[in-house]
Amino acid sequence: MVAAVTAWWRSGGSSQPSSSHSVTTPRAPPLPMGVLVPGHWYCPTAADYASQIQAKVGSTSLKAWDALHQDGNGNFSQAFPYLGSKVTLTGPPGADGTRPLRVVETRRCESSAELRRRWRFALIRHPLRRLASAYHDKVVIERCIYEPFKWVCGLPPERRWRAFVGEVVAGRFRDVHVISQADGLLG
Repeated sequence: MVAAVTAWWRSGGSSQPSSSHSVTTPRAPPLPMGVLVPGHWYCPTAADYASQIQAKVGSTSLKAWDALHQDGNGNFSQAFPYLGSKVTLTGPPGADGTRPLRVVETRRCESSAELRRRWRFALIRHPLRRLASAYHDKVVIERCIYEPFKWVCGLPPERRWRAFVGEVVAGRFRDVHVISQADGLLG
């Protein structure tokens, strides 16, 4: 499976991976478990929907959208995700040319009853594109500053992708950025 995913990665993600290949991945060091908090449903107060936010599946855009649809945020026109569930909102320029700013936290649903009253949706991403995106963001761009991914940068560069895929596929590395989307939806 690792060879199939690696071939898919090298092809630019244009082909479907084949699971007919089996390759043994060299043992990686013990892994941290990362952050596992799937199944978060967000319920903006001024909306009749609930959205589920999963890492690497449009979560940045969904958090911004949800923040704009909470009570008291009607005067704001743009939202920029900040950290975790926080979002920075900006409004149109005032007479003095400055834009009002507000940092808000997107609101999680408070109960299953509240969740059932709303229509619900979640974005889904192709699992291999999501895996490649997590690797690219956390390893290539951020150079493993996110703690759960530090083990990857401890490997020689030529072994990183293969070892990363091998550990995820074997279920030895789990983090919100790489866990099954189905697990998140059911969590």
